Amino acid sequence: MPRSAAPFTFAAFAELCRHLRAMTVLRVADLLARDVLPPLPFAVLRLDVDYREAHALRLAEIAAQEGVHGSFYFRWRGGTFPLETMRAVQALGHEVGYHYEALDLCAGDWACARRVFLEHVARWRAAGIRLRTVAAHGSAPRAATYRNNRDLLQRAPELLTQADLLGDAMEQVDFARMWYVSDAGWRWRVYADYTPRALGAPTSLSAWLGARLERERGLYVNVHPHQWFGGAWRARYFRTRNRIGHVLRGKLGSGRLHADISSEQFPPNITSDARIVSFGTAIHTGIGTPQRRITRSASGAGADQRDHGKADGDQHHDRRKGVVAEVNGALRYQHDDRDEHQHKDTTAPHDAFGKTPDQLGDAVSASSVLS
Repeated sequence: MPRSAAPFTFAAFAELCRHLRAMTVLRVADLLARDVLPPLPFAVLRLDVDYREAHALRLAEIAAQEGVHGSFYFRWRGGTFPLETMRAVQALGHEVGYHYEALDLCAGDWACARRVFLEHVARWRAAGIRLRTVAAHGSAPRAATYRNNRDLLQRAPELLTQADLLGDAMEQVDFARMWYVSDAGWRWRVYADYTPRALGAPTSLSAWLGARLERERGLYVNVHPHQWFGGAWRARYFRTRNRIGHVLRGKLGSGRLHADISSEQFPPNITSDARIVSFGTAIHTGIGTPQRRITRSASGAGADQRDHGKADGDQHHDRRKGVVAEVNGALRYQHDDRDEHQHKDTTAPHDAFGKTPDQLGDAVSASSVLS
């Protein structure tokens, strides 16, 4: 990837798309509809739209311009779906999927979650969305009755038939024949024989593209549009702010606000000689610790608990999430002000953290983050 394409910028995403267009690129629905995988090289492109829907539309435009089409999964947020953006993404030839979180919305009430799931699917189709696949939104559970949102279709797989869906973007995928590559939490990781508790190997976009992983097996690439920006300084600012937030939340939870910030929490810049060696041996990426070795173990022993539950989407701000309650026999959305207070998503990057360590705050204006 050219040096001019800074990490997590629209230019870097365009480079990713140009790399992918040299192979067969599938949307998730294309993958699930097939009886056999296509010959190598091939890739599946999936984008989880947690928030900043305008960024998702921009990535959809870039991908379409580069001749690549993927699957964009949108959430129910603030009592609605971003239908206008969803229709625009669909019009570009991409698949639009449902990023479901019914168990979260229903605070662990299983009967409510089943009804919400089916009601949302019906609402999408009534709005003209050609819904074929879904993907669970990764977040901490709101009740002790479930572990994560994926539990819904694991316990009630009949919902897929009732909703006339091809399947779930993770549950129906055989990762034994594909690398799973995710940018969750502004950190690229590559997973061999992915399972929810798998240990991902830290990497960078330039490293895994340069390694030509597609020569060995297919690629399943998961991108989070809210992490990608038009300018390098904006991408770097929000990435740094995200990491500071994770550190502070961790210290608040453990009561150690005065603890130091380690180099593992703030990895050094990616070096030009970062590289990936085949997973049968080792992976060296120049991020975090100097070298990490992983093996092809499906057990995921020793998995990094910071990644657990996040690999398939989803270290993110979870703002404007509420709960669904039954009122007079109908499902009603109730806003949860606590989430709004804890996770404000503004276009102007001013927040309680003040300046970033490299004084990026001085350069930040109140203009749109998309420019």
